[in-house]
Amino acid sequence: MNARRVVRTTQGSLRRREHPILHVGQVQSIQTATTPPSLTIKWSGGSVAQAGVNFLSSYAPQVNDWVEAIHTGPPSRPGGGDWLVLGTVGGDSGWIAPTLGNSWVNYGGTFQVAQYRKHGDVVRIRGVIKSGTINAVAFTLPAGYIPPADLQFAVVSNGAYGTLQVNGAGNANPGQVTPVNGNNVSVNVDCTFTVD
Repeated sequence: MNARRVVRTTQGSLRRREHPILHVGQVQSIQTATTPPSLTIKWSGGSVAQAGVNFLSSYAPQVNDWVEAIHTGPPSRPGGGDWLVLGTVGGDSGWIAPTLGNSWVNYGGTFQVAQYRKHGDVVRIRGVIKSGTINAVAFTLPAGYIPPADLQFAVVSNGAYGTLQVNGAGNANPGQVTPVNGNNVSVNVDCTFTVD
């Protein structure tokens, strides 16, 4: 998948010159036991994750980041170490479905399922959940998606007022998203905040 351009050398002969093309993928895991640390990436449009992908030291990887990478090795040797992640793609993670807990489930029907997304320093949560216990954690956001301090949002809960709390980085349980009051028949979890 490398682009090739024919260039003229100083002797006038022709040769092929490699020009890397950016590839897009999503970080699946971070291997910190390796030296240097490496990533496992699932390339856009692919079904298999590739381990051992290197990254620039200026990029602080987070699981679920969408990243741009270039292939640095020859086309005949496309191993994991021949890829280099440059950074995030416009800082957009894409929508991610959280793992719901404490009997919370998606409301179903035509209602939006629970999801979260990070674009730059802005995190957005959306969806409607039900059936869990009020004041019990619905799901937990991963590192990189957590606000600096606890936040509470007014939300619609079964057609009335409810409150959704997102625990901040200083909390003993950072990233927990909890409907702290309302009615468990339905809780809209829509909210937006920054992580800077």
